Formats: sequence, structure tokens, C-alpha cells
Amino acid sequence: MLSRSVSRAILLTGTAGAAWAFLPEAALAQSADNAAAADERTEIIVTANKREERLLDVAGSIAVVSADDLEQRQALDLQDLSRSVAGLNLQQGATPGVNRIILRGLNAGGDGATVASVVDDAPLSFSGANTNGAFVASDFQTYDLQRVEVLRGPQGTLYGATSEGGLIRYVTNQADPSGFAAGAQVGGATVAQGDADGFARAYVNLPLGENAAIRFTGFYDGIPGWGQNPQLGEEDINGGRRYGGRANLFFEPTEGLTITALALYQDGKFFGNGAVEANGLTDPTDLFGLVNGYTYRSATRNFATNKYQLYSLNVSLDVGFGTLQSITSYGEVDVVSFNDVQAFANALVPNSSVRSNNTVGLGKLTQELRLASDTTAPAEGIWLDWQLGFFYTRETVDFLQDFEVLAQPSLTPLANFVTNTLPSRFEDVAGYANATLHFSDRFDIEFGLRVARNNQRSQLTQSGLAVGGQTIVSPARTSAETATTFQVAPRFRINDDAMVYARVARGYRPGGPQIPVPGAPPTLPDSFGSDSTLNYELGFKGAFADNMLTVDVAAFYIDWSNVQVLTGVIVDGNQFTITGNVGKAVSKGFEWGFELRPTAGLTLSAIGAYTDATFTRAAPVIGALDGDRLPYVADVTSTIGFDYETALSDSWDGFVAGSWTYTGERVSDFPFKIELPSFSTFDAQIGVRSGKYSIELFGKNLSDERGITNFVPLGATGGVGTLGIIRPRTIGIRLAADF
Repeated sequence: MLSRSVSRAILLTGTAGAAWAFLPEAALAQSADNAAAADERTEIIVTANKREERLLDVAGSIAVVSADDLEQRQALDLQDLSRSVAGLNLQQGATPGVNRIILRGLNAGGDGATVASVVDDAPLSFSGANTNGAFVASDFQTYDLQRVEVLRGPQGTLYGATSEGGLIRYVTNQADPSGFAAGAQVGGATVAQGDADGFARAYVNLPLGENAAIRFTGFYDGIPGWGQNPQLGEEDINGGRRYGGRANLFFEPTEGLTITALALYQDGKFFGNGAVEANGLTDPTDLFGLVNGYTYRSATRNFATNKYQLYSLNVSLDVGFGTLQSITSYGEVDVVSFNDVQAFANALVPNSSVRSNNTVGLGKLTQELRLASDTTAPAEGIWLDWQLGFFYTRETVDFLQDFEVLAQPSLTPLANFVTNTLPSRFEDVAGYANATLHFSDRFDIEFGLRVARNNQRSQLTQSGLAVGGQTIVSPARTSAETATTFQVAPRFRINDDAMVYARVARGYRPGGPQIPVPGAPPTLPDSFGSDSTLNYELGFKGAFADNMLTVDVAAFYIDWSNVQVLTGVIVDGNQFTITGNVGKAVSKGFEWGFELRPTAGLTLSAIGAYTDATFTRAAPVIGALDGDRLPYVADVTSTIGFDYETALSDSWDGFVAGSWTYTGERVSDFPFKIELPSFSTFDAQIGVRSGKYSIELFGKNLSDERGITNFVPLGATGGVGTLGIIRPRTIGIRLAADF
């Protein structure tokens, strides 16, 4: 199996090598217009290191999905982004809109996130590790974004807790006082074996004088359903809707002082269950066989809501020798899901069902102060540019889990089986310093250090039949820890458009108070510890032949220590889920990205990653052996794509694009460790544009592949299993105008 995976990686790399061999002849055919487009591509500016840099100059592995790519590929959410970013894996839960983000193989099934999310400079992801934060990843709609930056590997020095695997940074389009601009698009899509729905999106940029502007963005996405619930006679149940918008404000009251503000709101509602019934362990010879097509039987209607709010204020002042910034933000994430757990219910009360309600609400306040030096290089000699920062965050989380027993078929309430509430608080204070020592215009070394102190508090309250009809309020539990992260990154520029770099960086995920277990042995600790990663990376970035070919490759090796996992404690025959720390794991591999423009209007691209992520010390509490692969980490991921645009007449251009994405073999969660098959998808777009207007037909998963994103091989009491799968073949149309 491993040899096949390596062979695929070598084959893809060999394809890029063939493109390199073709380079001299292709270079002769490249037009001036294409060279200009390539120049623009290599001048991509990113702010991953909290300062503006060319992507080619960043000493780290970063994937950038530009606004044009987001539009062309109809990449609207995390599932779409995973096809555009090498090594980005998703484990999609049974609840629609719920995802676990995995970068560079860091996933052992724990409750805390290993990838952080940021909008501009405002973080909006869970730092605590005991309230399902890993599965409640922020999934923002990408319309009218400037770009999405995906930073692979630990980012703890600049971004702190939970970025030990990487970070996703959404960069919005800022308001522009230089002129009026507006755009809109409408369309719709239909999904195989399902229904159709429509969408509408628009933006407007309004100057407010010479020094101020405001930009409004709004969207409504209808999500067509494709599943069935025969028990209730419902069709097309796995759809929903998503709507929201943003407002960006820009104000420059005086030279050297700028104020920007952001308000973001997004609301999603999803109906039905995001999974379908499969044989699972009821038929080990056909684990993934569907029981009855795309169905999920339940006695009650399942639904989920995801809501995001974010408000930020960024004040930047030129102080002569550098820039002083203050970034204040407040954000909320609210996720609610109602699901039927009928098999579990029948084990409690005959002829009944159980409706579960899981509610997670996050409130996150952050304040960052940053002082950065002027990055203008002197004419000669050694010089230093630097950043100093202070960061404070306060998170409050309301967590509710409720199981209600309902009579069948009336669905009248019979009893409350159990209600758990776990309000928690997380506070973090950190200071960081980042500096680059330039020995020449070719060689420099970047250093970074961050020291953070977090304090946490949580308190569990339980009631219902499971605890004898009582209400039990457990004593509040607290934890505190200090974490230090660092990075060192030497960089050598071969020329203005090519460089080699190395990077060593540490990241961490906070520990926290342990969930109380009634009657647990006194040896059970009151808290669990943080885990940490140490990343070793070597990379190369370059642009060649008048920027016709760009190359970005990196190899990495990550030591993951004191890994957090979910495990169980059995007391009086009842099992309670807690977080614990076990052993070590290693993730190693390499990532590649090539983009070739052999002739005017044509772009060929190949991105991919090979990842080998395994436990290196047995973890018996979760059924993991030394050498077991980490769950839901694909051995190989790859996307090969093309874009072509040409003039059809004096006023009309035509374009066509396509991408083939391969997701390799993975294993399911512990203790089952079932190998999941690889799958491939093909997306395509074709259309015409004339000045301000365009018409496009698009298709996603055109081969109608049943790619597995999550697998539970047994029901609650040993019934059939469930599969989370990608959306079936989707075909749509989009009409757009920009003014």
C-alpha cells in the first residue's frame, strides 16, 4: 500500500518534470500578455507573518487561494478549499456543516482543534480543548474575499494556542476610497438524486470622501438536498441555506493614521442528517455498502444551525521608525444540532426514540498590540527588522448536551435521560517577539519567541434518569499553564525570484480542566496537559523563465508529544468520555506545487502532498498500537488542474477550467482503525465574459463519486453504521456582473 502511494507521488512529480523539459520551447511561445499575467502571479502579497511580503519570500509553507481562483472554482466553503490546498484534510461529522480541519496529519481524535482560524487579524476559533472545539471549525463563505491563506505547520509564535498544525486566514477586501465599485451574481445548482436551489450574492464599495470608504457584501446560498428519511417520508433532506454579509470600513483621518473596521455575520441552517446508513460491522464483507441508497432513518427531523459573528477594529499609526497597531475583536460561534438516536432509545425504553440536542456557544474577546519596525533595507551592512506584540484573549463557552426520551409514534416526551451543561472560561495572556536578521540582501535568519499563560475554569451540571433523577452540580475545576513556542527560519535567496529555506518551529494546544466523573477513582487527575509539536521543514520556492513556471516544494518532519485523545472511564457500568494525554506521534512527508503558463491564456497546475502520520508509542486507552496511522489523514492528496481563456470575438472571451482531485487512503477513528478507500473527483467550469458581464456553467464531483469523509461502523447499540460522504454530482449556472 505504501509503495503504491509513493508511486503516485513520484508520478505526479514526474509530470512536473516533463513540464520542465518542455520549458525552453514553451518559453519561446509565451506572449507578452501572458508574461504580464505571470508577473502579477509571482507578485502575490501575503500577510501570514503579520507584515506584507511576497509569497515567494516567505520562509514557510503557505497555500494561497486568490479571489480569481475562489470565483473560478466556485470554492465557497471548507470542502471546496480542501480541493485547492495540498494536505488539507477534512473529517466531516454526521451533522451538516460540522468539520474537523486537519493539516500535516495532526489528528488523533481529540476534542481540541489543532488548526486555528483568523479573519484578517481577528481570531475566531476555539482555544479550549474540552467542548468539541475541534469539530466546530469556522467555515466562512468566501464570496468577495481577497484571498485565503493556509499556513502549514505550527504557527504558535505569531498566532498562539491551537495553531500547532497550522492556520487558515481569510483576508477580506478592504473598503477603497478611490472609487465606486459594485458587483452581483445569481444562479442555481441541482444535485444528482436530489433537488435544485438558487443563490444570490452582491457587493458595493462606496467612497465617503477622499479618506474614507465603506464596503458591503451580502450573500444567500440555497443548498440543494439529496438524502431521504423513509421513516418520515421526507425527500431531499440533506440541504439547507446559508446567508449573511460583511461590512468593511476604511478611514484615514490624517496621514500616517488608518482605521479599519469589520463586521461579519453568517447564519446557516441544515436539514436532515449529513450521513447515510451503511452496512458497517453488520456485514464485514461489505462495510461501506449502503443499506438503502442515500437514506438515514429517524423518527424525528434532524437539523443543525451554525452562526458566526465577528466585529473587529484595527488602528494603525506610523510612529516614524515603524508602525504601532491595536487590533480589538469580539466574535461568537453558535452551533446547535438536533438528532434522532433511535437505536440508543430502544435499549432504554421499548417503542421509544431519543432526541439529542447538542449546543455549543463561543464568545471570544481579543486584544492585540503590535509594534513593528520599518522594513526598509539600508544600502549595505547587517540590519534587523522586528515585531513586538502583546496578546490577550478571553473565551466563554456554553456547552449543552441533552437526551430526551420520546414515545413512538406520537413523539410525546416521556423522560429526560440526561442533560449535561459545561460552561467554561479560557483566558490567555501572551507576549511575543519576531525578528529577522539580514546578513545581506541574499541571506537572513528569522527568529521568533512567544510566552503565554492561560487560566481555565469549568463546572459540570448533570440531571436526568442517568444520574438517578437528581441534579448534580460538580465542584468547579480550574487549570493554569505556561507555554513557550519559538521558530527559527534561515533563508537564502538564490536570486530575486528563487530561494531555499529551513524552518524549525514549535506549536502547542492548551490542556484544561478534566470533566468530572461521578464516583471516579481518586487517581483520575483533575486536569489534562497540553500537547505540543516540533516541526522541521526544508523548502524551495522559485519562478523561472520570465515567471512562466513557479515551483513551491517542502519536506517536513513533526514530532508530536503528549498527544491529547478522547478516552473513557467506566464507573458502575457506565462509560464517561474524558480527555487524556498519551504517548507520541510523528508526521512526515512532503508537499509540492507547480504552475506552468506554456502559452497565452493557458495555465496548468499540480499541487499535492504525501503524509505519513503514525503513533510512535502505543496508546492502549484508545486501542492504538505503535505504528498505527492517525485517523482521517490521507496518505496522498493531489489536484491537477488547467485554466484556458481565449478571445471569441472583439467583445467576448471564452474560458474553460477543470481540476481532478485525488484523496488517498485513510483510516477511521480508534479503536476500529478501518481503512477507507481512496476517491477522485472532477470539477469543471466553462463560460463566456464580455467586459462587466459573464455567464458560467459549473460542475462539481462530475463523476458522482461516493467519497467517504467519516465512518462509524456501529450504531449506538450495534446497529448499522453510518457514512459521511461528499456531495453527489452538482451542476449549476452563474450569471455575474461587476461595475
